[in-house]
Amino acid sequence: MSGNISVLATRSLAAVDDWMKVAQANLTGTSRVGFRESRVMYDGGVTTIKESPTLTTDGFQIAEQTLKSGYTVLNFRQSDLVESTEDSHMAVQGEGFFLLMNQETGELFFTRDGEFHMNSGHLVNNDGLVVVDRAIAINLGLIPSATSTIPPITADELNSNNTGWQPFTGNWLPYQSGSVYDEGGTYQYQTINLRNTFFIPNSTTIGATENVTVNVDDAAYLFVNGVQVGGIMNIGATTRNIAQYLHSGANTIAVQAVEYAGGEFVSVTGTVAGINVGTGASQWAVSISPQGYTASTKSNPPASPPVAPTDYMAEFLIKDNEKGMILANTTQLEKLQYSRYGATVFEAPQLSITADCILDLAEQQGLGKVVNRTLETSNVDQAKNITEMSLLGKVYNGFVQLIKAYNSTVDDILGMIR
Repeated sequence: MSGNISVLATRSLAAVDDWMKVAQANLTGTSRVGFRESRVMYDGGVTTIKESPTLTTDGFQIAEQTLKSGYTVLNFRQSDLVESTEDSHMAVQGEGFFLLMNQETGELFFTRDGEFHMNSGHLVNNDGLVVVDRAIAINLGLIPSATSTIPPITADELNSNNTGWQPFTGNWLPYQSGSVYDEGGTYQYQTINLRNTFFIPNSTTIGATENVTVNVDDAAYLFVNGVQVGGIMNIGATTRNIAQYLHSGANTIAVQAVEYAGGEFVSVTGTVAGINVGTGASQWAVSISPQGYTASTKSNPPASPPVAPTDYMAEFLIKDNEKGMILANTTQLEKLQYSRYGATVFEAPQLSITADCILDLAEQQGLGKVVNRTLETSNVDQAKNITEMSLLGKVYNGFVQLIKAYNSTVDDILGMIR
């Protein structure tokens, strides 16, 4: 039965059908941001050696008489970058992936699709997965690590209000002398941002009262999941109930703090939903604010700091993307597979994000550059896939006609026997 032409052709039809599906998926993906082309690889089959070749004679060999789908291979080749009108859109130029996080489970995913937008204080993709930026990576303990470091702040970065996120280890932004904010060991007329992303399990009940206390010198604003909680908090300790702003899954508490002159200080204390979210108990991230109360006004400072814009987190994330974003990569790209979020979001259940992957700031350890207001197109070779679809249609039809002809012949023979 193994030599039955009808059976062999039917088996080949299944393989050709797989190939057609992959080619069709590639063509569909040409319009998708960051889509990666796939191709089918075939397994070897049973060959027939009627006579082996010798030094003086040719042999008689018959190759596989049927096709058998083996596996698919994803092409991760860099594709073209195109300009976008949206500030929140980004692309990776070079190696690496954006890292995405499920807000409910904390699962991590990989993508080249940088079509992001702001939602509830987070930069997210179209499925609501949170983009893991430098601050979240610090909060989750992903960086710094044994293989990745965060460069110390420089005076030039301070002067340009672009320090990138740093681990919050003291009581303010890490001090660096020689900047326009320098007050001889401390800072003056400076605005900083602090962030902490943490998870509330689905099984945990959020109480009617969940207080946090911000202690600051000189003033601060409090945000929870992108919403400003109350007005300005002046020097000293202020307690606010943030229960109504919390939800199961990922939550972000952020503080924008302002220093006039003299010694600066900011801290957060509190336990919400049973989780100690204080600056002394969990890893917060801190950075200079790209807007607000700055040293440019210190010769004639205003009587009070400006009102904090409710979209300051969005402004920071978008304007600071080159320093604010982190990228991930692995030498085992064959372990990446499509996730439940579609063919542009990959998961790697066989890999450890810390042991098997590079996770670092952009342009470190061979990782690419993050480009703002830009998207990466699909890397599908459209002309090739259209040609393949046309050819495969003919091959498929040829196998069908072969099966029909063979079965007709068999029927004729059986009729004669009867």
